[in-house]
Amino acid sequence: MRVVDKQMALKRKRVAKPQEERLDDLLAAAAAIFGEQGVTGAKVEDITEKAGVSKGTFYLYFTSKEHAADMLWQRYIDRYLRIGEDILARDHGSHLDRLVAVFEALTEYVLANAGLHRTVFYATHSEERRAMTQKFISAIAAAVRQGIAAGELHADEPELMVEVLYHGIGTSLHDAIAGGQPLRADARIRTAGELARLTFSPQSLPRTAFAPKSAAPAGKKVRRNA
Repeated sequence: MRVVDKQMALKRKRVAKPQEERLDDLLAAAAAIFGEQGVTGAKVEDITEKAGVSKGTFYLYFTSKEHAADMLWQRYIDRYLRIGEDILARDHGSHLDRLVAVFEALTEYVLANAGLHRTVFYATHSEERRAMTQKFISAIAAAVRQGIAAGELHADEPELMVEVLYHGIGTSLHDAIAGGQPLRADARIRTAGELARLTFSPQSLPRTAFAPKSAAPAGKKVRRNA
């Protein structure tokens, strides 16, 4: 198709839409193009062609393709946070059940959006990611403290334990998605929940249960071979 014919075809397709709907169309087109070409390799005209709009319309919503990638990530993260916050705010079920549900639901969400995660993760600002992550970890830790106060949970270091669990699960997910490994979604979701239950359950094994059997009792010297 000639360039002139192509431009005329695009004009015929364009219809007036509400701003939010147009923004959704542009972000959907950007996600598709970024998935095919990466953020670095993508061109604005490829996004606008897929969305059926002019480049001028694109720049009404974004300053650059990187800005579009940032907005995609922000929408992804906003939904991610809402899922976790909604579960933590439930007034039914035990504290432990809610924590298990949080880690299972967040794992499921990341896996369901693996393509978007892979596409825009590195295109976003790491400082913003760290700030968001720490804020959410603190919210989960606050829920753990409430469970401890209610006698339903156990954690010597709530914030640290949540941080290690959160980053452990998150890094495993990211590595699998970025590396193109088999995602094994059901197994990963189930494992995330089991880890949360084992970490915070008051019935968890005491720390001494993991000590080597050969360890000497406190205060007793270990005889060394000559």
